[in-house]
Amino acid sequence: MTDSVTLVRVSLPRFSRTLKPRPGTVFAEATRMRRLRQLKPGAWWSVTVRCARAEFRLRPDEERTNAVGFFLAKALTACPGVKLAAVTQMSNHIHLVLRDDASELSNFM
Repeated sequence: MTDSVTLVRVSLPRFSRTLKPRPGTVFAEATRMRRLRQLKPGAWWSVTVRCARAEFRLRPDEERTNAVGFFLAKALTACPGVKLAAVTQMSNHIHLVLRDDASELSNFM
């Protein structure tokens, strides 16, 4: 028999005195998970995408710049509700400013 774990997202200061968790309940704050995104239509997002281990994999040469542009265009075509306002390619990360008109940010990423 396997142990089941229930994951609960709560604000601990607000509920810590009144909430009596069942055995096996793990609070999201204890597992260091981020809060859920509120994907509201028309929201603006500032997104940073980093390379693994902070390696310099995006050096600014023509080949890599074209590859970044290709994959951004492919993602934007797949998610027509996401509009790209600005992009900056650095040597180990990319900054994007996006407008999400159809709550498709998760699909875009």
